[in-house]
Amino acid sequence: MLSATTLYFAILALSILVSGSLFLLSVRKHGLSVPLAAGIFIAGLVLAYFFAKGVYVALNYSALKANGAGKWFLLVPEQFSFVGGAIGFCLAPVLFRAKKRREIPAYLDQLAFPAGLLAALMRFDEIFLGELGLADLRDIGLQDMTDGDLFARFPFAVKDSWGVWYLAVCTIAALMILVIVGCMALRARKGRPLPEGLRFERFVFLVCAVRLFLELTRLDCLIFFFVHVDQVLAAVVMLILFIRAGYRVKQRSGRFPGWALVIYLISYVLNGIMQYAMDKPWHFQSLLPEGVYNWLAYNLSSFGTCVLLATTIVTVILYLCLCRKETKTAGEAPAA
Repeated sequence: MLSATTLYFAILALSILVSGSLFLLSVRKHGLSVPLAAGIFIAGLVLAYFFAKGVYVALNYSALKANGAGKWFLLVPEQFSFVGGAIGFCLAPVLFRAKKRREIPAYLDQLAFPAGLLAALMRFDEIFLGELGLADLRDIGLQDMTDGDLFARFPFAVKDSWGVWYLAVCTIAALMILVIVGCMALRARKGRPLPEGLRFERFVFLVCAVRLFLELTRLDCLIFFFVHVDQVLAAVVMLILFIRAGYRVKQRSGRFPGWALVIYLISYVLNGIMQYAMDKPWHFQSLLPEGVYNWLAYNLSSFGTCVLLATTIVTVILYLCLCRKETKTAGEAPAA
């Protein structure tokens, strides 16, 4: 009988094969170079591996010095960063077409849907890894589930051998990514094309937003002190894409949307403060009235989760507003 880890890597390999095939078919359909696309995909996988593993190695450098370079090649799922791997994967088209940068967005756009499917399958695959893909309901302010509850079933929750229900964060994330991919595919089928490269950027931003919120709930993940590493990486990627969108709006309208960036950064700060408060609430006891602190301490999990969700939604809405403004000004440019 296959072990859970072996089954995980077997499904991962199949997911890579399916998404790679879809990428090559999409590239051929749009008249791009199939051999070049195959090279991009393979290079992306190699970069994804070393970037994903590199995050863990960077955080455990002393262990690497003790155990040697073999640490890079240990296939332990808990030692890979999802966002780190995604960053490495996305760098492949940039490296391959460094001399012809105009072609980069075309390949990235064709990569969006296959990469979305791969990301969703990878999230779903974590269901075989125990705590890595699960969350304790009480940590996010939810009551314990019992058999017969509406959400006490797969894919929303799973039950351990003791009969305790856990939130299946991995499958919920997979479903959310599939919804993102489905909405983008529906838009494309309705004949509402986006400027070249923007489809991929939107996809990356939204997937990182899913990671930004759900990462904190996971029972097992890469943590440096109290910081969830993948969450920070997702936030950095989102901020870079947000600023890029702002500069594109400036190029077309002549004005950078500074107000949006300020609100965006405030959301980040609130998110960070709330996470710190959820990890070390006693540090805020002297700063708050006793009644307020006692209420927060009693309702910290539910209140904190609501704040984290709200700040994530605000960042997504702001980004989509910038994208809408960008596409609108792009459509008005020829008439001007």
